[in-house]
Amino acid sequence: MDEFNDLTILPPEIGALTALTNLDLLDTQVSDIADLSNLTKLTDLDLGSTPVSDLSSLLSLTQLAENPLFRGLSFENTAATKADPRIAEIARIDENAKRATDLFAYLRQNK
Repeated sequence: MDEFNDLTILPPEIGALTALTNLDLLDTQVSDIADLSNLTKLTDLDLGSTPVSDLSSLLSLTQLAENPLFRGLSFENTAATKADPRIAEIARIDENAKRATDLFAYLRQNK
């Protein structure tokens, strides 16, 4: 996946990939993930080590907490975890479903 490390913005077409189940943005420079909110088949998403500071667009992706194939939702070392100690704590949860569920609950509570 080294060819994507220089990625800074998501291609606008990504929102149309509604059958996509796995997306790895680890170590990219992508900061805006709003276009991912339509990806309702996505079961694995890695945002680790990205400048993503707003995770609220993931709230519609509840399937990330259901039957993850690999890591479910991973967001360690993002701008969001650096800005909010509770999000950093949630990012370190080992259980995939609990990590996503706890993040969604926290984001809804703090809307």
